[in-house]
Amino acid sequence: MYAALSSSNEKGYEVDRSGKFICDGVDYIYMSFERSLVEVGKDRPKSGPIEINYFWGIQNDDERNRPSSEREFAEVSINGHNTISSYVSGYSTTNYAFNLTDDKFEVVRRALSIYLKRTYKEDWMGFMTSNYLLDEASVFNRAIKCKRTVTKE
Repeated sequence: MYAALSSSNEKGYEVDRSGKFICDGVDYIYMSFERSLVEVGKDRPKSGPIEINYFWGIQNDDERNRPSSEREFAEVSINGHNTISSYVSGYSTTNYAFNLTDDKFEVVRRALSIYLKRTYKEDWMGFMTSNYLLDEASVFNRAIKCKRTVTKE
């Protein structure tokens, strides 16, 4: 597990760990429901590199004497605009999960999940899955390989 090296800043939180993954698509598989039938397809990746930034922090105590576990939050952004964030406070619940160890990086929220596993030093491989269940039920799985740059451990 990463050591909790913290430094305060003017935004009211302490940085625990942060970094960036730059990923390339390796394979692309999709499934959808059309006229009550399941369609499965496979394509070559269509987009350029995927940038995944992550940030884990602890909000400064606001004199309510809350333990640090109730003040933790994480933020993950994909290509700078699709942001997944979790601000845990007291008894609130959220449909969000974030896990980062020396060998795994996992993010899950509603219709998007990312699972990466370290393969060698800062080389990582895994999957990004998107679900669209509104008017057309579809699942898109993208196999990706990534290089990670650690900003803070």
